[in-house]
Amino acid sequence: MQNEKRTLSLGLMADSWPLLILVTAAGGFSASYSFLARGGVFAFAQTGNIIYSGHVLASGRFWQIIPFLLPALSYMLGLLAARQLERRLEDKVRFQKRILLLESFLLLLTSQLPASALMTRISLCLMGCASGLQMETFHRVGDREYTSIMVMGNMKRTVEAFGSYLEDHQPASLRKALVYILINGIFCLGSAWGYVLTQAQGDTAILLPALFLALAAWRLQPASRG
Repeated sequence: MQNEKRTLSLGLMADSWPLLILVTAAGGFSASYSFLARGGVFAFAQTGNIIYSGHVLASGRFWQIIPFLLPALSYMLGLLAARQLERRLEDKVRFQKRILLLESFLLLLTSQLPASALMTRISLCLMGCASGLQMETFHRVGDREYTSIMVMGNMKRTVEAFGSYLEDHQPASLRKALVYILINGIFCLGSAWGYVLTQAQGDTAILLPALFLALAAWRLQPASRG
């Protein structure tokens, strides 16, 4: 119960609801941005790149698989980098600050790349790496796991929690289902936000979540004790 109270604090703390809202909205925003401004690809989720890779293999144009594999490999590099950094920084707040700043920097670089074919591929790699950093680092609020760069995992947890409620009729199970519905709603709102701003600003729209992530790193603080 004490941990849950800390989680609901209005302060920006590690593994808190305010931080969840920020990174999940950034995930939705980035998905819309990459689709609209960077070649019709959802760069924060790599399923599309793997599907395109399969299409290329089936067509026999094996050399054309590289542009689709590179963002997926960049995503894996982000996962690995986050794991290695976490091992070296035992302090959770320092670790999450570094990840937020690094992710912000990658999005900042993306905003400066022109909309050519080559630069689009590079931007997808930068965003893929950023999504890996976010996926590996921000995945817990209180005692609950969640996903901030896509919705499928949260949808699965919603159904599991609601299924438990149908069996045990415990309010806690229903609340858990509602939490994951809320998280997916935040992702959807972030996507809507990304759609509106990308339509208005184009390639530079990704600067806004980059700015918010940098501000989050500045404001992130340890959970209060007592």
